[in-house]
Amino acid sequence: MPTINQLAPATAAGDGDILPISQGGKVRGMTRAQLLSGYQPTLALTPGTLLGRISGGVGGAEAVTVAAPLTFMGGVLSGPAAPTLGGLALGTVPTAVDRVAMVQGGRDVAVPFGAAMTGLGALQGINLSGHLVKGRRLSDWMSDAAPVEAYGAIGDGVADDSAALIAAIASGRPVRLGASTYVVNGQFTIAQSTILLGVPGQTVLRRQSQAGGAWISVQGPSFIAQGIIFDAGAMPGDSWGVLVTPACTSTLFDLCVFKAATGLVLGHGLTVQARDGLTGSPSQHRVLRSVFTGNQQHGLWVQAAAGVLIEGCEAHGNGAFGLCLDYNDLAFVQKAQQGRVVGCRAWQNQRGISVGNFNQTNAEPPIWGTLNPDAIGVLVSGNVCYENTAYGIAVSGLGLLVTGNEVSAGPGSSGILLNAQDSRVSENVVSGVGAQFGIDAGGCINCELSGNHVQGFAAGLNPGGGHRNRVLGNMLADNVWGITAYNVETDGHGRNFGLSTDGLSLESNHITLRDGSGGGIFLIDAPQGVAVQNNAFFGGPACSPSQALWAHTDQLVLRGNHWNNQSRLITNPSQVGSRPVVLVPDVLDEAMITAAPQPVLGIMGQHQAAMIGQIAFVKVSAGGSGY
Repeated sequence: MPTINQLAPATAAGDGDILPISQGGKVRGMTRAQLLSGYQPTLALTPGTLLGRISGGVGGAEAVTVAAPLTFMGGVLSGPAAPTLGGLALGTVPTAVDRVAMVQGGRDVAVPFGAAMTGLGALQGINLSGHLVKGRRLSDWMSDAAPVEAYGAIGDGVADDSAALIAAIASGRPVRLGASTYVVNGQFTIAQSTILLGVPGQTVLRRQSQAGGAWISVQGPSFIAQGIIFDAGAMPGDSWGVLVTPACTSTLFDLCVFKAATGLVLGHGLTVQARDGLTGSPSQHRVLRSVFTGNQQHGLWVQAAAGVLIEGCEAHGNGAFGLCLDYNDLAFVQKAQQGRVVGCRAWQNQRGISVGNFNQTNAEPPIWGTLNPDAIGVLVSGNVCYENTAYGIAVSGLGLLVTGNEVSAGPGSSGILLNAQDSRVSENVVSGVGAQFGIDAGGCINCELSGNHVQGFAAGLNPGGGHRNRVLGNMLADNVWGITAYNVETDGHGRNFGLSTDGLSLESNHITLRDGSGGGIFLIDAPQGVAVQNNAFFGGPACSPSQALWAHTDQLVLRGNHWNNQSRLITNPSQVGSRPVVLVPDVLDEAMITAAPQPVLGIMGQHQAAMIGQIAFVKVSAGGSGY
């Protein structure tokens, strides 16, 4: 029998080919498929190789390439974890076109941020009250104020929003008004404590009709209005604009406007009626940063009130006074006390700022005087007043201080009026062009005018017709007369003040003469007990020292006055008639004679010599009537 090696070689091997094997001691036949059944072939692969089938059809394993970010290492195929929101880079505040991810209808979609936020308004039943708005819960934020539109207001300047505003006020919450014009007709009564919050310069309450009384009558215990334009609508007839009644003891008006109130008696923009002096606690009223314009009478009229504060306001174009603090109580009980008018501006009114009045009876016809003052302890400071037709500032009362104001006046008008007792006008700048009085202080008792700068008036200071007044350390320039002082002052209509000058002190003033006309100090109609001392008079080549003082009086103390700061004025004798006389400027209490060719037979004031043959004054020595 041939051996295997002696057999002819086969051309190929298939699974059906039979191979001899020994099985149980016997020779048997077995196909190749039977022989290899259950055995897996061994593959020789390069480390890191991944096998698969990438070719078409049936075939053996093929190497598969692994691309980033997948990796195949240590027999493990791996990739990066899916990103989380916390792992994303920080973005900025989203705009309307930025997209946010969400699921719609089972699909992942991106929706513009603006569209997503717009859709919130259409959702029902969502409770946002616990969410924070600027650090506060939304529910708390919304409870601060009630929008008037929520009560039916239209705010188109045509529809009547009175009922809506009444309902909003009745809610007991502050009422928020938008940048709109709301029609509110009168009489509109506010009978409870109320807060109105508007948009300064844009929120308007406007009157279109009026049925008697006041347009807006505030009768609740307290009232606050911020950022509201109260437009009274220039209605025909006579009615209050906004009226705060005595029942309301506490108010705050801030950044408001009061305009177009009409009427010869009641046409005031804002009126705070008298209360203080009655039984009960004093009132507390504040008017801040508000504007009063185009009212037929006063812009603001605060009557008898204690501690009122008027600060940073503007008043212009009102028919009477811009800002007024005064009341005519016939019983002399209700008064304006401890008030302040500070940092305001007033122009194109009759009086810019007016405090108190000089009528000591509070009845008509008036009787002028300092008895029964209507204003006590009021400060008027840091205000600017100009282009008012009568006075920039006019004050009358007891214990008043007018200081640090800037006042200018035009033709026919005056700067500051003071008719007061125990009061002071100091450190003001008062200028005029063709104007009458810089500081008109007739009828005062125990008052002081000090440290003021006054320029450009017919009379810079006018302190006559009073008792024990002091004019100290003022700068007076370019006035026709620096200081004039009448024995008895009048109101210009034939009614005098009932006070004759006594104890007037004019001292340490700096007076510059304008030209060859007018002069420094003019004492008229025999004012009594006048002291003119330590004043400095200055004049150019056209001026004469004889202009420094015209003293038409028989009671005068002169001491230490100077002309152009000359240490001593030389004045030699001259002929007056047939007599050699030394003529001395009336203001000086000493002069030097350097040449006297003949004996001096008299000494006479220069103005006295100029008045020879004329009546300088008539002095009333006994009371009576019919002079």
